[in-house]
Amino acid sequence: MDVRIFGRNIAAGERAQFRVKVAEQNDGSDVTIPVIGVRGTRDGPVLALTGAIHGDEYAGWNVMRTLLPAIEPRRLRGTVVALPITNPFAFYGESRVNKLDYEFLNLNRIWPGDPNGFLSQVMAHRIFDGCLRHASYIIDYHEGGRDFLARYLMIGGAEAVRQKVYAQQERMARWFGQGIPIRDITLTEEMVRMGRWGTLGEAAGLLGIPTLVPELGGGGRIWDHFLQDGVRGTRNVMIGLEMIDGPMEGTDQPQHVARTGQWARPAHGGFVINRVELGDVVEEAGILGEVLDPYGQVVETLRAPFKSVILDTRFTTAVHPGDWTFSCGRIG
Repeated sequence: MDVRIFGRNIAAGERAQFRVKVAEQNDGSDVTIPVIGVRGTRDGPVLALTGAIHGDEYAGWNVMRTLLPAIEPRRLRGTVVALPITNPFAFYGESRVNKLDYEFLNLNRIWPGDPNGFLSQVMAHRIFDGCLRHASYIIDYHEGGRDFLARYLMIGGAEAVRQKVYAQQERMARWFGQGIPIRDITLTEEMVRMGRWGTLGEAAGLLGIPTLVPELGGGGRIWDHFLQDGVRGTRNVMIGLEMIDGPMEGTDQPQHVARTGQWARPAHGGFVINRVELGDVVEEAGILGEVLDPYGQVVETLRAPFKSVILDTRFTTAVHPGDWTFSCGRIG
């Protein structure tokens, strides 16, 4: 069986590293992304790993640089394809979006791309068409970016996606384990109007490719404990997919499942003081944090809208009115 990634054949037993052109600058120079391929000596699924779809998120690269060297092709069934920097333009600018696009596009809202679109849309098309559409499964690593810390697993999507891949997504989330809460999203018309359509999970799911989205870390840096979550969880998924042998770790820890959620948003600007941590369970109206003014006085208390598991916390302190602060996943 041939395994071709961006037109390059990965031979059985091969560990490949190469760059592929995905875009072009306005001076005519090529824009490339690094690609890592590890193909086993036996047939099996193709697992694609994507990192830095948002350019200020480094958790995916951290998992890949730790996990991939430990994978032995002779013990691997199938192929692992890793894109540690999927969005080079956002990565260059350490930004969530591509600021070279006229519309400042978010790559995770425009999959599967458009060969006749803006810069990011063309790039998305080349990456999706040349690589991701050929995957059997995808793990798309995200995190809180510079302003937040996150720890949860995202599955679900629009009804058409749920019908095709939800059962497999849920299995992947349970295999990933580590006691990480699961955010099970059903994409509504309101969410589409607010720009939530066009994620990689949606585009892949419509083709029958299950995607799991671990949100692990943030704050513009890497963290050892989030790295361990990511490496163990990814290895567990590979065991579940029968790509490698071995015991799973951390699957006996309970995982809250939140099917709806809401961000706490301040009505006042100021400085946020956190009163909760990731994974905390907070009762309805429980205190999440406080907003203080420049004089150090509390001007607002942020409270949970319902019984919640905390999925994201604010990492940077200063906020405007309406900013995201704490992501509450509804439980109970």
